[in-house]
Parts: sequence; C-alpha cells; structure tokens
Amino acid sequence: MNYEIKNNIPILLDWKDKTDHYLSEEPNYKCCTYNLNDYGYRASHNYEDILEDENKIICIGCSFTFGIGLDENQTWPYKLSKLMNTSFMNLGYPGGSIKYVLWQLYNTINKIPNKDVFVLIPPLGRDFTLNDNSFFCINNNLGVVHSYFDEYLIKNFCEKNNINYLSCDIFGERGNELIELGFAKDGLHYGEGYQTAISKEFYKKNVKLI
Repeated sequence: MNYEIKNNIPILLDWKDKTDHYLSEEPNYKCCTYNLNDYGYRASHNYEDILEDENKIICIGCSFTFGIGLDENQTWPYKLSKLMNTSFMNLGYPGGSIKYVLWQLYNTINKIPNKDVFVLIPPLGRDFTLNDNSFFCINNNLGVVHSYFDEYLIKNFCEKNNINYLSCDIFGERGNELIELGFAKDGLHYGEGYQTAISKEFYKKNVKLI
C-alpha cells in the first residue's frame, strides 16, 4: 500500500481507482460495491469538497468503519452523519490496527477542520508498519501485554484530546446480541444492525447522554 500526504490526509493510492469492487467470496454471492473517492477512501463524495467544512465529522477505524460487506448507506459513519446532520470523512481501512488509527489521528487532529472525531477501536492483535512512502497492517499475534498496551494508548490519547471512541466489541464478540443484529454480506463482518447501534452509541456519547 503506497500513499502520499495531501492536506494532512494520506491518499491511498493503491485503492484510488478500485471502484465497483465486488465480494466474490460471499456465501450467497450477494454483491457489494465500494465507491472510493479522490483520496482513496470509502465515500461517494470527494474529500476536497468538504476539506474546509468545520462542521464535518471524521470517522477512523478498520473494516468495521470502512464497511466491508455493506453498502455505504449502511455504515456507521454515514448513519452518524445523518443523525448529526453534517458531512463526514470515513478514514476506515480494512485490516486497520490501533497504530493505524493513531497514525490517522496524528494526521488529522488539529490539522483538518472538523466538528468532532470518532474512533471505533479495531480488534487487538494487529500490527502496523510505516515508512516514508508506504504502510501496511498485519495480523501479528501480539502478546496480550502488547495488545492491551496499544488499547490503553489509544484510549488515553482519545480522552486527552476529547475524541469520542468505542471498542468494536462493545456489544461482545460474536455473542447472541451480535447474532441478532445480523452479519454483513460477506458472512464475516457485523451487519447493518451493528452499524446502526454503533452510530447511535456515538451519537449518545456526543450529545452527552451517556
């Protein structure tokens, strides 16, 4: 994965032209289209058009934020933007780790005009490698101590910078409640019910209801 930085946001070059991508390995072969914008992120709108919008929200995370197996209007960044009646940037990246999230936060916080930033913390046990012109996220089977340290680091950063955050397993991992919420078209990721619940939880945190 190569990238270049423009307006403090990494442009995901390897994804930039991959529109109309279909999930051919879905259990029932149901198709899902990923429309990627001028920066290579999951959104039907161009980020250049909203870059200076001080009322937009920025959403950061992994595939649960990107919305693997879901249409764009089924993702929590889209749903949260509707609840808050504002535009949004979805900086979710499939396979993204906590360190990827931190990297995106350093690129955007206090640099990109926004109303609020929201982080859906990825699962533990992932790593992130970065050099001058590329990055990649990998499953690394990190030790428990290392994984929990990463989780502590992101939570501490968010709290010090007044960033709204939730753990992706807020409802439990593959528990009965998640099964009731349903799965995405790929049969692996959580479905629209989960995305709706996440957007509502973020909304409640944002307006100080919880």
